[in-house]
Amino acid sequence: MTVRSWVIVMAVASLCVLPALWPADAPFISDEPRLILSALQLNDARQIADVGLEGTRGVHYGPLPIWVYQALLLLSHHLPTLVALRALGLMIATAIGLSLLARALA
Repeated sequence: MTVRSWVIVMAVASLCVLPALWPADAPFISDEPRLILSALQLNDARQIADVGLEGTRGVHYGPLPIWVYQALLLLSHHLPTLVALRALGLMIATAIGLSLLARALA
């Protein structure tokens, strides 16, 4: 890698660290409380989600967001910690996706 590439990588990495430093500043959409409540209830019942939340048209979404919160709730029930872990996970997923895209585009 060239020096310019390293500078770009370090600049992007430093920008990605900011949400992890201030986890309480993460935006929660209106579904987040319902996702966390479902994950808490399912963890208490020792079950894994088989469907997600119901959409506006009455169709259920996939269970992946609830699975993510079920896993995070096994680590902590402290909301700022959940937000920081979620932000970190999304940053890692985004970095992996961009890396794969960069390789594919050469």
